[in-house]
Amino acid sequence: WSSDVCSSDLWTSHQPADVHGAALAVLAGANHVQDVLRDMLRRLRPAGLDELGLSAALEHFIGNWRARNPATQVTLAVEGAIDELNEQQNMTCYRIVQEALNNVARHARARTAAVTLRREASHVELMVRDDGQGAAPAAESKGFGLIGMRERIEALGGQFAVESAAGQGFLVRASFPAAHGTGSPA
Repeated sequence: WSSDVCSSDLWTSHQPADVHGAALAVLAGANHVQDVLRDMLRRLRPAGLDELGLSAALEHFIGNWRARNPATQVTLAVEGAIDELNEQQNMTCYRIVQEALNNVARHARARTAAVTLRREASHVELMVRDDGQGAAPAAESKGFGLIGMRERIEALGGQFAVESAAGQGFLVRASFPAAHGTGSPA
């Protein structure tokens, strides 16, 4: 503390009510910062992904998505031993579904969307398809969301593709090797 802040003149010039009010304001500010940080951490690490597994975390996310976007009917189909994927694969699948459905809500004007996550013996395939307005091929690569999805899949040694045409809906297709074990989160 500087001598100005700690001087007796400063402390004696304030009434106890002023100090109490200032303390309450500081406390309110700290509580707000804590709430913001908690929300940011929740978005970085989806609730339930570690505890409940990928299938349950996707069901939870899609249930919340449906509540926010009632005009679009979305389905989830999960096949195979999805909950045996490693941490990085789980996070990648979750984030791709999250970004793809957020794109549906923002851009597609879709009536339906379908999420399919399938694990075969050697690979995992993830598809998110909608029946919305689609996009011209030149428009498909402009968004950071698609770039981020591609980078996540390529980091797993996989392949990423989008298929769309104006008025024909949009398909996000990703596949990657089905390695076992733990990995770092993506």
